[in-house]
Amino acid sequence: MAGQTSGSPLEPTFQGYVGSTMDALLLFEACLSGNLTHVSRRPHDRERPTLIRSGNVFIYEEHSSGIKRWTDGVAWSPSRILGNFLIYRELDKPFQPGEKKRAMKRNKPESGALKTLPKPK
Repeated sequence: MAGQTSGSPLEPTFQGYVGSTMDALLLFEACLSGNLTHVSRRPHDRERPTLIRSGNVFIYEEHSSGIKRWTDGVAWSPSRILGNFLIYRELDKPFQPGEKKRAMKRNKPESGALKTLPKPK
């Protein structure tokens, strides 16, 4: 089944939880067989507030849609690998221009650098 046209309202391919690689493969297969519709474009600015939310899944076919990388106007963390998935977390605020987009390391005290207080007398 073909994707949505650029003039039609954009809808998620699927709404729900993708909990395993098998879940993802079933969604891809459903798109390939025409049981689910892949998206043909990114969401317009006016559509983003209602579309970009937890549970909405957007599947696109790179060649037919021309989408090489998904963008939706939301600030996301750098990706982290979890099994066969790349996980992104929504950020409260976007990175500043020029700011490195990598995870911040936690400050760990170096050995011997802990300050101890004297025992009370």
